[in-house]
Amino acid sequence: MSLRPSTTGGCKLLGGLVSAFGTALHDYCRRPPAFFPEPVDVWLAALMDAVPFYQRCMVICPSMMSSDRENSLLARARDHLPSVRLAPLRRRSWEVSQRAESAASLREDGKVAKEVTPGQLPALISPLEKTPPQSLDLVVFAANVFGEEMLHDAPWHLSLAHRCLAPHGVVAIMGYATRVCVVAPEAARRDADDFMEDLQRTAREAAKMKDSKELRVALGRAIDISSSLDAGHADMYFPFRSTKRRWFTSEYAATPAQLAASYRALPEYQLLSREMPRYR
Repeated sequence: MSLRPSTTGGCKLLGGLVSAFGTALHDYCRRPPAFFPEPVDVWLAALMDAVPFYQRCMVICPSMMSSDRENSLLARARDHLPSVRLAPLRRRSWEVSQRAESAASLREDGKVAKEVTPGQLPALISPLEKTPPQSLDLVVFAANVFGEEMLHDAPWHLSLAHRCLAPHGVVAIMGYATRVCVVAPEAARRDADDFMEDLQRTAREAAKMKDSKELRVALGRAIDISSSLDAGHADMYFPFRSTKRRWFTSEYAATPAQLAASYRALPEYQLLSREMPRYR
C-alpha cells in the first residue's frame, strides 16, 4: 500500500510527518485536538468493579493533554463518578532530579543526606506522590497515559497506586491501540495488513542495526509501547489480587487519505521516515 504525500481538504501532507491530532487526519469538521474518549461501557466496567466503594476517585491523564480534552474527559467521568478528581502527570524539573541524584551520591560516599530520596526519579511527577496512603477507592489511568507515559516507569506508578488505594481499591487502566485495523473492503484490508507487517518488521530490524543510538532507543520504546497496547498490557506484572481485561471495538468510516494519515502518525513510521526514503 503506497503512502505518498497527498492533499486532503486543502491540507498538504509533507514529508510523511503528520500530527495525530491535526486536520489532515480528522478534517476541519472536528476540533483540531481530536480526542477519542473511552466508550461508556469502559467507564461502566470500572464502576461495576469498584461498587459500592467508588466515592474517592482520581483520574490521571497525560501530561500533554490540552484543556479542552481534559474538560471532555472530566465530563465523561462525572457521568458515572460524581466526586471524581482529574489530575494530569507533570514534567519533573531538572533541578529536582539533580538534587535527588546528588543526595544519592552523598549516601554512596558514606555521608549523611538530610532527606531520603531515590537515586533517579521518573521524568514525570504523578499526582499520587502526594496522596495519603489508603485514601482512594478507585484510580483510573485514562487516555493511554499508562501505555504512553507510564509504561517504562510502570513499577513506580503501580506501587504508588497500590499505596494510595484502600484494601478494596481498584485500578482501571483505560486506553486504545494506536494502530488502525482495516476490516473492509477486502483488498484494502490485505494492503493495510501487508503495510503494517512491513512497518513493524523494518522497525524491529532498524532498532537492532541502526548506527544512531538515539534512533535505536526511540524505535525500541515505540515498539514496546505499541506491542504492550496491542496485548492489553498482558506483558506487565500488576501487584493486585486479580486482573481483568476487557476489549471494546469501535468502527469508523474513513477515506483512503485519512487512513494513510493515520499510518503516518504512528511513531514507528515517523522515526523511520527520517532515515529511509521509502517511508517518506
